[in-house]
Amino acid sequence: MKRPLIGLVAAAMVVALAACSSSGSGGSGSDSTVSVKTATGNMASGLNAPYFVAVAKGYFKAQGIDPSIVELSGEVSSTTMVQGSVNVNYSGSSSANAAVQGLPVKVIASLSNVSTSLIYTADPSVHTLADIQGKTFGVQALGDSYQEAGDLAFAAEGVDASKVSFVPLGAGNRTKAIASGRVAAGALKKSEADALAKQGFKLRLLLDLGAQNIAQSTGGVATSTSFIAKHNDVLVRYLYAYLQGIQYVQAFPDQATAITLAAKQMQATGMKSADLETSIKQFYVDTPLPDQLGISAAVQTQLLDAKKEFLPNVKSGVTTADVFDFTPIQQAYQKLDASGWKPVA
Repeated sequence: MKRPLIGLVAAAMVVALAACSSSGSGGSGSDSTVSVKTATGNMASGLNAPYFVAVAKGYFKAQGIDPSIVELSGEVSSTTMVQGSVNVNYSGSSSANAAVQGLPVKVIASLSNVSTSLIYTADPSVHTLADIQGKTFGVQALGDSYQEAGDLAFAAEGVDASKVSFVPLGAGNRTKAIASGRVAAGALKKSEADALAKQGFKLRLLLDLGAQNIAQSTGGVATSTSFIAKHNDVLVRYLYAYLQGIQYVQAFPDQATAITLAAKQMQATGMKSADLETSIKQFYVDTPLPDQLGISAAVQTQLLDAKKEFLPNVKSGVTTADVFDFTPIQQAYQKLDASGWKPVA
């Protein structure tokens, strides 16, 4: 049974793509530098490590990209991508939801095609997913990947998700709220659950979505259809540097942790080195990445069908082509492979 999502109002920002003088060394073959703004749903996450590495190591500069990053919820950043205020986001799941509902945005890369979420509770009255009906389920922001994980879990167990209240807790409060029982349950990554256990919290596992082989695209990259159409060369160059960042993180996770922690945006979050290292390894070391960060046609259909089941206001006739486009990331991969580039510490 479908349930309405509570929308968030996107703040109007007018930041256009701008060209300025000065080029980075190699790669772009351009005499101008293009500004590209990225949005992340949670600055205090290892998910952003390739971005910060690409900035610090000069990968973006070498591709003629002048990058910046802001923290916005996935729903807001999807809207602002259409406005042109943001060009790329790291909230692929939320953007996929927006695309299914008719917003002209597309997922262009995926870090995982099988869910890495686990449903936990600290509520003594909750023993099964069915017990969450009439209670609360904590998420970071409405419509995010954590809510999607809850929807997928409830669907797998035959639980009516419309009888569950999804509560947005924000990036800094979600895990502790779940662990302390402020909400009846919530989705956690294994690294998050392990960290909470070390702090003495008593959590009970209700469902491991990955063990059930439940499809979910998480940690994805998205952009607007307009940006793909009008600035594909810029997008491919951006993704080239992003892939370099990923390969560096995979090869040198300790150094990547130090680089990311040193970024002023990360310092402002107060995230601890050990927590960041755990988060980085969760995304890029412990879990194999999909081939060329893509999603097979069969899994695309599976993901779309699932979203049609629990999302309201689904666009009539929506297809996987309206939601996914992995051509730019494939082009970036091909260029990077042909270059013979390898990360150096």
